[in-house]
Amino acid sequence: MIRIITVPTMWLYRLLVRWGFVLTALLAIIGGRSLAQEAKSTEKGAEVSGLSVIDSLEAVLTVSGEKQRVVILNELTVEHFYVSLEKSGAFQREALALAQKLQDRHGIAVAVINGAFLARLSGSYQVAIERSSEALALFRQMEDKRGIARALYNLGLAHQSRGDYLQSRSYYLQSLAISEAIGDIFQTARTLNAISEDYFGQGDIEKALDYALRSLELHRKYPDRRWLALQLDNVGYLCEYHKEPEKALNFYTEAYNILTALGAKGQHRLANSYKNLANVNRALKRYDEALRWALLGVQIGVYEKHESLNGERGNYKALADVYDALGNTDAALEWNKRILALPSVPSPYNVGVCRAIVQIYIKRGDCAHAKEYATKGWELAAHLDNPKALESAAMQMAQAMSVCGNFAEAYKYQVRYMALHDSLTSVEKTKQIARLQAMYELERQREENERLRKENTVQESVITRQTIAVIGIAVLLGVALVLALLFYRTDARRKRVNAQLQDANTELDAALQDLKETQARLVQSERMNTTGMLAAGVMHEINNPNAAVIAALYDAQNRVQRLTEYFLSLLDEASKSSKKAVHFMKLTDDVRHTLDIAAKGAERIRHIVSNLQHFSKHQRSGSYTSSLSSELAATVEIFRYQFKDIAITLDVASGVMITGNIGELNQVFLNLLVNAAQAGATAINITSKSTVEGAAETRRVELRISDNGRGMTEEVQAHIFEPFFSTKGGGNSGLGLSISKQILERHGGDLRVESEVGTGTMFIVELFESGN
Repeated sequence: MIRIITVPTMWLYRLLVRWGFVLTALLAIIGGRSLAQEAKSTEKGAEVSGLSVIDSLEAVLTVSGEKQRVVILNELTVEHFYVSLEKSGAFQREALALAQKLQDRHGIAVAVINGAFLARLSGSYQVAIERSSEALALFRQMEDKRGIARALYNLGLAHQSRGDYLQSRSYYLQSLAISEAIGDIFQTARTLNAISEDYFGQGDIEKALDYALRSLELHRKYPDRRWLALQLDNVGYLCEYHKEPEKALNFYTEAYNILTALGAKGQHRLANSYKNLANVNRALKRYDEALRWALLGVQIGVYEKHESLNGERGNYKALADVYDALGNTDAALEWNKRILALPSVPSPYNVGVCRAIVQIYIKRGDCAHAKEYATKGWELAAHLDNPKALESAAMQMAQAMSVCGNFAEAYKYQVRYMALHDSLTSVEKTKQIARLQAMYELERQREENERLRKENTVQESVITRQTIAVIGIAVLLGVALVLALLFYRTDARRKRVNAQLQDANTELDAALQDLKETQARLVQSERMNTTGMLAAGVMHEINNPNAAVIAALYDAQNRVQRLTEYFLSLLDEASKSSKKAVHFMKLTDDVRHTLDIAAKGAERIRHIVSNLQHFSKHQRSGSYTSSLSSELAATVEIFRYQFKDIAITLDVASGVMITGNIGELNQVFLNLLVNAAQAGATAINITSKSTVEGAAETRRVELRISDNGRGMTEEVQAHIFEPFFSTKGGGNSGLGLSISKQILERHGGDLRVESEVGTGTMFIVELFESGN
């Protein structure tokens, strides 16, 4: 989605660029009549030739004094944001150095905030946050509300780029309140659009459209129509994403008409309009029209001395997508590769381009090139502070490696993808709930604070008028009584507000605890489903070739046997005892022995696969009845694949049946065994005991898993079932025992622990037997 960029803060210089007679007057003051005449002729020439805003600013820069030069350098920094990051950075550094030399505090603050915006465009989000915070402090020292609103807005942009919507929304709301209070239409409009992008990032397209349309209405009141065109493109993109391409086409067309009418001043944004019109026509399956706009976008690429890499990149991608839709994959590959050849910093955009190239090569069956560009995408993503880009790159690496038959590497990247996916889906779901709850509370508190502020303002005014009246008539006793009454009422109101805030905090604490538990369940559910599907696929791929190997080995044994019998049948009795015949028999015995060893190894593989298929089958959830002893035996065998040196004694009654989600229960058993191994255990003993409770004769089974590990202190035992509590150091989520206890409680059971330091630990699992 296109983002609104910074507006020039000094309206005087915008007017100087627009109207030559004002420029003439200023130059007459600062540089004499001859200089004014020269600038006037320059401006007239600009009007005739249609020079852009950048050209006009650069013309003014050559005749400006140092103080005005700081302002114009900051303006040029802004104008180059989406034209050339290199030039923009050069102007920003020159502005900052000159402002520091002149001790121009406002010029320094503007240069710092421009540097923050550049850092964000370059993908350095933490640097953007630090510079925005520095600018915010400078603007607050000067009590510059417009600058404060702008710095808060930039802080929001930096956090939004990192996917931290809770922080970004907080900064946006603060910026919006200040902008509305001081009547800054432009800052209000772009903050509304930023909030729209926040909702878009969280998947709430309806609210995103609502805020974008509110921003559009304010942009229609703003004199610089370039920004109106840009906001029309933003709204069009949301409509296109919302599967309303006809509406999107109307907004894109209006934006294109505005930029065309602006001439040179709008030319460097026409590339974006061509790209949008190409994409929306492709969505409407008007491929000829889409191809026409995409080709125009590619041709516009460079405008005299101002080069727009962003425009080139977007239009190259639009043309590549049109060619891909038309089935011309050669052309699609060529234009996608041209994007990667453009000089630019690593960005999520280029990671997406690599993904498009990989998909084309996968369709062609060209695994070598698919692997090459998947690797390139992974390397680009590794340089970004963007987990979503890294997740996408990991998935395309897994796909490319799988197509190339490198299943070990495919599995490695699949595991990385799963880990990233956990943090961006399962955990993100709970974070989103927390964000929405927090933003609801924040907005409600803001409204309450505004109401209280208005009430306090009214009351302060009443107090002032009454005090003046009472002093005027010298009725001191009346003043005391009135003030006492007002203070009492104010104090009572404040107490009520404080009580409401305390209640709200208590509710938020409870909600936070619920969200932590929800997070734990979502993480476990997502991981179990993903692991089950992956394991099932891998086991299926192993089992098929292994079955062929077993069949081939048995067939080879039979053929060797028949060959031996046939050979002996050709010999008479005397020849059968000859040295050569005996040697032949020994060779065939060796072959049969070797084939027998291979067959037993293949059978062992089949046995392991069977156990893993049994385990992964349960991971796909569902409730049914199974034998406790058989499930434990399967889990123990899975455990032994990794921990072969630990002695395990399994003494569980064979007749005990349990009903529930067997996959989740197996996960509990396996987690307890792994915890014992990680606690240094060398021996684990598993026993069971059945009991009958109450008049209804409810049968329960008590499973005891004891080990001879390090044991736990009483303090550790008091916290082990809490979410995120861990004694294993970094890299461990601390969710294992918490989730295990929740699983057993959902099955009507419980999990307890008994432990002693230096002796060992025993976990007691309680479950209902089948039928209860």
